[in-house]
Amino acid sequence: MRQLKSVTLFLFICFITTLVDATFAQRLPEGEYHPIRERTVDIVHYKAALQLDLVNNRVLGESTISFSPLGKTDNLSLDAIRLNVDAVRLMQTSSAQNLNFRLEDNALLIELGKSYSRGDTLTVAVRYSCQPNAGIYFQPDMAHKGQYFVHSYGEGGLHANWLPIYGDVNDKFSSEMFITVPESYTVIANGKLLGVRKAAKGQQIFHWKQTLPHSNYLISIYAGLFEKGELPSAFGSIPLSYWVPKGRLQEGNYVFRNTAKMVEFFSRRFNYTYPWDKYDQIAIPDYAVGAMEHTGVTGHLSSVLRDASAPLAFGPPDFNRYHNFWTAEGTIAHELAHHWFGNNLTCRNLSYIWLNESFASYCQMLWDEEASGKETLLMDRQIAFDRYLEYVAKEHTIRPLEYHYFDTPDDIYNEEHTYLKGAIVLHMLRSILGDDNFFQALS
Repeated sequence: MRQLKSVTLFLFICFITTLVDATFAQRLPEGEYHPIRERTVDIVHYKAALQLDLVNNRVLGESTISFSPLGKTDNLSLDAIRLNVDAVRLMQTSSAQNLNFRLEDNALLIELGKSYSRGDTLTVAVRYSCQPNAGIYFQPDMAHKGQYFVHSYGEGGLHANWLPIYGDVNDKFSSEMFITVPESYTVIANGKLLGVRKAAKGQQIFHWKQTLPHSNYLISIYAGLFEKGELPSAFGSIPLSYWVPKGRLQEGNYVFRNTAKMVEFFSRRFNYTYPWDKYDQIAIPDYAVGAMEHTGVTGHLSSVLRDASAPLAFGPPDFNRYHNFWTAEGTIAHELAHHWFGNNLTCRNLSYIWLNESFASYCQMLWDEEASGKETLLMDRQIAFDRYLEYVAKEHTIRPLEYHYFDTPDDIYNEEHTYLKGAIVLHMLRSILGDDNFFQALS
């Protein structure tokens, strides 16, 4: 009888243990394995001449891609999603040769006509059209009937919806944009504005060039009826501007007022001066995301605009917390910080995205420390820590900061892991190493 009771007790304990494990244990997320994508060519320069058909949400374009093979090859593959390709040509010194091509599995496969080797440099031109449903967005300007705002957003390979391009992050190249829009419109893009010239039928062409190499997802264009506001330059030499819908200059001037101080602060903190030609910030109604750090030009949802009477929080209030990590100014600092961590130093694929987002999130905390004192930094850190632990307790999911198993980009962009946990880890490293060693390592 005693033996039966012992067996019964043992089975009961096993049952309870299994139930507890199933209910409270953490698990690793599951999903497709994402290795680093192997490249066959190195893109050197990407030039796109695009006409924006605003009424029909279409792009008419010709992309000219200069590249060098990384080994012997007789073909070129570019990512291309729902593009209608009319022609592909090999651009030679005095002529252009038509090339055979086919579209297959969201890729444009181009036959180069013969084999080329490492050290060769080739240029191909792709003429195409598309009506993209991602990557570039045409939105009615609700304040001006018949007018539109256009903006791009490329993380996760979305630019292949409107550009034939290498769609992953582990290649960098200079870029150049010729954008045709109606004469009343302004276009802002990466790099320097080299000129604006008139085209036929009330159109004009903006020519922008980004000289320092960057990854494809950082290519950007913004078009619309914008007003431009000037900010004090950083170090007296780095131009800073903001662009807002008409009538909102004062709000832009208020919310972006500390940009020069931020640029100078991060430059000193990392002992690495802001490396890009200029910094534009643009407020867009119905922006695809909250904000996006395209090289030298950040897009913001227009709700970031505010005056001195507005709450600090960016987005709806959180009545469950005593402190809000995502303020308008914090978001501005976060996107700017990406110009060091993300745009300049870039992850090799999304499995390593913490290098972009955790570092920018901690830089956001560093700006709070600089602007408002160490107590604000410590509140930021505590809120991030609390939110991460609450997420783990609720979802029973825990993973390393670098993680290769996910099915969609949203899975790996998990805020509690990729943004907040990583920022906490960086603060821990700073505490262990001390400020001198920690910031010297970042430099």
